[in-house]
Amino acid sequence: AHSVGIIHKDIKARNILISADIQGEPEAVLTDFGIGQIEDSNLLLAQGITATGVTRTSSTSSSQTGTRLYMAPELLEGKVGATTADIYSLGVLLYQVVCGDLSRALATGWERDVPDEFLREDIALCVDHLPEQRIQSANEISSRLRNLNKRHIQKEAEEQAAKEAERQRRRKKLFLTSSIAGILAIILIGAVAIREYKHREEEERNGYYSSIVAAAHLIEDQHIKRARELLADCPPAYRHWEWGRLQYLCNQDLMTLRGHEAQVAGIDFSPDGKLLASTDWRGNAFLWDAETGERKEQFLKEDGLFWDLKFSQDGKRIYVFYFPDNRNCSLIIWDIDERRRIRTLNFKSHVRGLDVSPDEKLVATANNDGKFTVWDIAKEKLIWLEQVKPADDILHEVTFSPDGRYLASGSKDNEVTIWDLNSQTAVHRLAGHFDTNLSLAFSPDSHYLASGDFDGRVILWDVETRKQIGEFFREGCLPAHKKGIWGLAFDSSGIRLATGSADNTAALWDVATRTEKQRFVGHCSHIMFVKFRPPEENCLATSSWDGTVKIWDTVPREIKESVFHHQGTVNSIEFSQDGSQLLTASGSELKGASPVASIWNIAEGTILSEFRGYQSRVKSAQFSPTEKTIVTVGGGKAIIWDISLASPIAELGDESNSIYCAVFDRDDNSIVTGGNGITRWDIRAGNEIGRATIESSVSCLAHNVERTLIAAGLDNGDLIILDYDSLEILKTLELNSKEIYAITFSRNSRFLMAGGESGILLFWDLKTNESKVLSTDKEEIYSLCITPDGKRLFAAGLDNSVSVWDIAEWREIVSLYHQESSVYSVAISPDGRTVASGDMEGRVLFSPSFPWSLEDYPGGESRDLQDRIETFKRKYWEEGGK
Repeated sequence: AHSVGIIHKDIKARNILISADIQGEPEAVLTDFGIGQIEDSNLLLAQGITATGVTRTSSTSSSQTGTRLYMAPELLEGKVGATTADIYSLGVLLYQVVCGDLSRALATGWERDVPDEFLREDIALCVDHLPEQRIQSANEISSRLRNLNKRHIQKEAEEQAAKEAERQRRRKKLFLTSSIAGILAIILIGAVAIREYKHREEEERNGYYSSIVAAAHLIEDQHIKRARELLADCPPAYRHWEWGRLQYLCNQDLMTLRGHEAQVAGIDFSPDGKLLASTDWRGNAFLWDAETGERKEQFLKEDGLFWDLKFSQDGKRIYVFYFPDNRNCSLIIWDIDERRRIRTLNFKSHVRGLDVSPDEKLVATANNDGKFTVWDIAKEKLIWLEQVKPADDILHEVTFSPDGRYLASGSKDNEVTIWDLNSQTAVHRLAGHFDTNLSLAFSPDSHYLASGDFDGRVILWDVETRKQIGEFFREGCLPAHKKGIWGLAFDSSGIRLATGSADNTAALWDVATRTEKQRFVGHCSHIMFVKFRPPEENCLATSSWDGTVKIWDTVPREIKESVFHHQGTVNSIEFSQDGSQLLTASGSELKGASPVASIWNIAEGTILSEFRGYQSRVKSAQFSPTEKTIVTVGGGKAIIWDISLASPIAELGDESNSIYCAVFDRDDNSIVTGGNGITRWDIRAGNEIGRATIESSVSCLAHNVERTLIAAGLDNGDLIILDYDSLEILKTLELNSKEIYAITFSRNSRFLMAGGESGILLFWDLKTNESKVLSTDKEEIYSLCITPDGKRLFAAGLDNSVSVWDIAEWREIVSLYHQESSVYSVAISPDGRTVASGDMEGRVLFSPSFPWSLEDYPGGESRDLQDRIETFKRKYWEEGGK
């Protein structure tokens, strides 16, 4: 406005409106130019703008207009106003925003209320009593505010440069006066530089930890866009499993289709499932390759907005619902092969919902004035108009039944009505919703009708009996979604129902039980429509106000969050060396909880072998080095099993020599056990071949990678380190704490980590003998494991979660996922990408992660990170999540 000489004259808080742009970010809009003036009409004319009938050119003051709290001094004095008077008002408003008080006047001493020196400077330049001394344009204010952080950084850099210059001057002076003093100064500068480097490094590391925690919370709250932004800004040097895990959670869809510049509305698959069509609110309609996600063409471009669309049953035409303005609607019929518009049917009414009949002869509209209409498409003729509700009510949705017998309508007054198309009468009015009906869908056999409302509720109705069958509930008997239901779709079998909501999620439901099967999280704004991809219907498409279309897998993936079920607590977990199998030990004191060790095929989720031989729980199970045998421990004894035969080779331990833990030796022929001492056994002979006498019972054992050391955790809370071959005690750490349940060596054998009762976690530096006992949020720690590169530690315990620790820093990073009960065991796959955890209820949960090294993502550094992740993601899911 200033660029063409228009003065607003009444800039104040009440004339600023806050809205959201397409990305959901806040956007400020200045309104009410009702008392504005034109400073120079020639500026308007130069831009091809006429002021006739709009406002007036004035060379006199009108200080009686506007709000005095924001008025510039020259206006209050009766002088002629200029654009700098608006700058003064903006300065007052900026001062109020900084203070957090939109009623505060700009008085003497206002500077004390603005702690930021640059903001003080900006406000002062806006409110100078001399107009010529003020900032001269709104663009300059905007630029200064947008660059606020850069100005701080620049000042810090200048101050640092000044300090460095002063340091250099002093160094030269000292060098000239004394070479020794010069050397000392150099040493001092080096020390300061190292200290500053370490300080910066510490700040970066802390920033990374904070970003990971924040991103985890954002994902839980379904703010995926902001989580992605935080992850993208994490320094690559600090990224690890937790970063890859969060990226995995941010990219659960098979693919994301980008190209729309506005809210995406309608989507539909061609009958053969090869094409996907989509429309948006800026009049764009696209065709996509449904298999690759590549955009094939833009087949329509209009000035208004597009709503829903629908492929014809032969796949040759597309029906597109178009709104040139908010008072009119059209049905555009597009020929795909000929790439031309066949027909346009115009409805001169405010339409809220539309549908094309199964035989494609009729189109129905739901109108803003409580009416619905039915039109003959070929004749372009209105054949039925029904005043369903009063004129001040709104019909939101209409849909035809697949058998062509019925038309259903949903209205603002919460009611769903089913109409007979032949008799053109209402068959039944269905009451059960407590808020506006937004969406409707018939089952493929037309026996059922699903309806969704503004409160997030979804109800299933029997069309023939006109009775409510029941409501779809998520866990905890809560409504299907937290916000309104915009999208509903049955699959072709009528067994599954898909829902899309304004809570940014979609869900898949079992129609018979009305229970949730899957939840799809990844969109950053409202989901509008949901469609199954034919003919297999193993994919679901969702359209969203975030400007994207996402494709989701509706079939359980091989390893994605798979759950293996056991009877009783899963006490230990171990991956095979190639990562294809999982060895578990389970069972508890509960009645019916059968104690067993099992080997699972991870890809198939099936049990390959089971090993039974205990009356009470199986405490642990471990593969031998050749993976031809396993050892299980429970009930005070250890059993060695031949895997191929699933039969025992040897049984060790008795009442006088109870065994509570065991680890294989360097080969399959001997084993080391802990219990009433530490014993090495010859497996075949069943004889002791070495023993260390320990005063307390040994509750857990571990050896280092090189098998030169053995560590033992005792029931009195102490730790001991023994020579691997001689079993001679080398070190003892007396903690005087409660029992130790889990121990593990770092990959370089320098550190020993231990966890136990009271939730303590111990880090012991075996080189310096320094130790640190850390308190955790867990009441007890039952299991520990380390990533193959030795940088991350996973701790499982009584708080139903697995926490991730930075070993080098002895610091917890985050608890990234939770289970429904206490976690007793945790292990990581040989490639370091998938964590498995077992809980008290007998479940094993797999939690994969994406890579954390940029080298694992296709494309160079110049390519956008999210684009590289998108390419990786598509291949990852195409290969079954491997």
